[in-house]
Amino acid sequence: MNMTHTLIKVSGITLLAFSISACSVSPNYDKSVGEKNSLVIEQQMGLYNNESLDQYVKQVGARLVSNLESPQFYFKFEVVDDPVPNAFALPGGYIYISRGLLNLMNNEDELACVLAHEIIHVTERHSIQQMKRSILPGITQLPGNIVGSVINEDLGNLINTPFAFSSSLLMANYSRSHETESDDLGVELAAKSGYDPMAMGVILTRLNNAVEFETQKETEKSYFDSHPYTPERVSHVDQSASRLSLISKPSIHPDFLSQLNGLVVGNNPENGTFND
Repeated sequence: MNMTHTLIKVSGITLLAFSISACSVSPNYDKSVGEKNSLVIEQQMGLYNNESLDQYVKQVGARLVSNLESPQFYFKFEVVDDPVPNAFALPGGYIYISRGLLNLMNNEDELACVLAHEIIHVTERHSIQQMKRSILPGITQLPGNIVGSVINEDLGNLINTPFAFSSSLLMANYSRSHETESDDLGVELAAKSGYDPMAMGVILTRLNNAVEFETQKETEKSYFDSHPYTPERVSHVDQSASRLSLISKPSIHPDFLSQLNGLVVGNNPENGTFND
């Protein structure tokens, strides 16, 4: 295997960007890339300091992982201190969800579907496949357009405008086929774990509404969008979910919203003061 890496600084955050060329890459490579960049994420983005919420997210993630067949990776779930609604995965099993996205959720099924989507990106090694195609890994796009992000590109542009590239293709996260595969297999994993797979379409729609509210414009379709156009994506994932049989299991916590009590909305005062 041939591998090179460089340091890339994005909005004050320095990440390791790797490029590889090989016919096959060991899962140990995923673990190495994920571990190195997880330290960068946690040090420079920051994890949200709420132990009970953190443990709850970990429990939901663990239930999903327990329904995987022969997982190759040890999964780690964390809440990042980011007001932007987002969720993303690093290679090797590092899954992150922002407090901004948790603030948009109404039940455990929505949380499980989003985490399941990110788990599939890891198990199917989508980011490694992108790297083999010499496309910059999505971890260079912090924050808002990170690997496995479930949001539409428009919201990422709100916070990454100084870093906007003229070619969205260069900074593509996953291919459309990877996103569709993660949607399909993700809702299947959620259903196997006792969650309502239809919740994925619900949270994607609510997320799209949040984007349109922030941008004050309807989401526009673009060939180079790094994620499928949301209405089409919702329609497809709803069709996939409707064909699944739900294995009924009680929620880990019967009152989801109580787990969000005290969750910070917007900028976190613990990080200092904010001007403009």
